Amino acid sequence: HTRSLCDWSSDVCSSDLVFVLVDAEIGATELDQQMVEWLDACQVPFHVVANKIDKLGRSRHEHQRQRIATTLGGESGDLSWVSAAKGTGIVELRKAVVELLA
Repeated sequence: HTRSLCDWSSDVCSSDLVFVLVDAEIGATELDQQMVEWLDACQVPFHVVANKIDKLGRSRHEHQRQRIATTLGGESGDLSWVSAAKGTGIVELRKAVVELLA
């Protein structure tokens, strides 16, 4: 028996939060868009985290950040911008996690 995705989302606690990981170098894919649309439709809270910013030249950061946000229907300030490999943005991401779950 297959449950629909929105049926699954009813099991998510109101304090739960889904982190949608996006490859900053590639940008938001069709699958990323589908995930965000589904989360919105099922009223599941989420936060977008763009990783691998170390793969971008500094000159591309703002353009790519805006492109990802626009593609996913948000604002560039609404997403976390990190490099797990270099540790860039991890402190800010941790702070955002605490704030979002408070």
